[in-house]
Amino acid sequence: MINREIYIFPHPRVYIITFGKGTPSGEPQLYKLKKIFSSIFGEEFTILVSNRASSLYATQKETKSTYTLLLAGMIEYLHIHSVLRKNMRREDFIIIFGVSSVFQIPIVLVARIRRAKVLLYYGGAPKSIRTSILLLLANKILLGNPNLSQFFGIPDCYQNKIADNCHLFVDTPLFKPLKYYGEREKVVGYVGVLTHVKGVKNFLRAIPTVLQHNQDIKFIVIGKGDLKDEVERLVEELNIDKYVTMTGWINYTKLPSFLNEMKLLVSPSYSEGLPSIIIEAMACGTPVLATPVGGIPDIIKDGDTGFIMENNDPECVAENIIRALNHPNLAEIVINAWGLVEKEFTYEATIRRYRKIVEEL
Repeated sequence: MINREIYIFPHPRVYIITFGKGTPSGEPQLYKLKKIFSSIFGEEFTILVSNRASSLYATQKETKSTYTLLLAGMIEYLHIHSVLRKNMRREDFIIIFGVSSVFQIPIVLVARIRRAKVLLYYGGAPKSIRTSILLLLANKILLGNPNLSQFFGIPDCYQNKIADNCHLFVDTPLFKPLKYYGEREKVVGYVGVLTHVKGVKNFLRAIPTVLQHNQDIKFIVIGKGDLKDEVERLVEELNIDKYVTMTGWINYTKLPSFLNEMKLLVSPSYSEGLPSIIIEAMACGTPVLATPVGGIPDIIKDGDTGFIMENNDPECVAENIIRALNHPNLAEIVINAWGLVEKEFTYEATIRRYRKIVEEL
């Protein structure tokens, strides 16, 4: 059980604002962000304002109705605006979790007019007028690590606002080694949303080549998404269904058990920020093979704390899976990766970084 540190700012309140239902993978991140600011300001002063229109967002996903999405956004905006209009003061903090809605702009504008401090937790977004305005209005732009500023294409004029190394903590009491690495079966896993940008189909297309070298390897795909049907068809087309287990999305608290059964986690994404699953796997003593995108190269050093592949072409993925599983220093890599998590990604280390950011505002 983690003891919450005594907060040092008893008067300001923190409003964490996000729009839309989001994805299952985003829910733990919101929980962690709230836990961080609750530790600094006190739980009674930290308020999560979100998701009043989640049912409408779910309806929109099925109907593809832009009007439903706009209606959902408007309802959320009116709810959030009402809360802030009644309660917000100049010493308060507004945390915007991601760039997801045009309705965020008037909320941030009102906050700045009232001289509240706006922190934009930025995980990347397509270039747009909305994004530019939010970057302009934010007092601080929170990034997971230094590489992400260039990767996301944040203009130089905003560099003085950037606070990097703002990655969220890993719940190390939950994500920890449960099974000795040498006792694990040869299971190679993918964990994430089933979308094109995550490269999940490239991962599956690499499997036949891997099996030509070793048919004792099993594969597991954990997640759901728009490509679910395509992914299932591809497994049948490649005739790898007896080697591949598809679980769908699993409860977050069950994820450590799955990670502890893996010999290798593969992240074949075309684009990323700094995916939590990579750090969570490392915390469980599971080595990671990933593409060098976003903030990943800051965390994974090839042959030291994990494995980097040049690209996510199926041939490249297959070659590197074989390389990783047969690497002579696997045990040392597992220890190095776990040590990095203990040093940089614990709850206590994260609180220290965020407290420093708050004190500077």
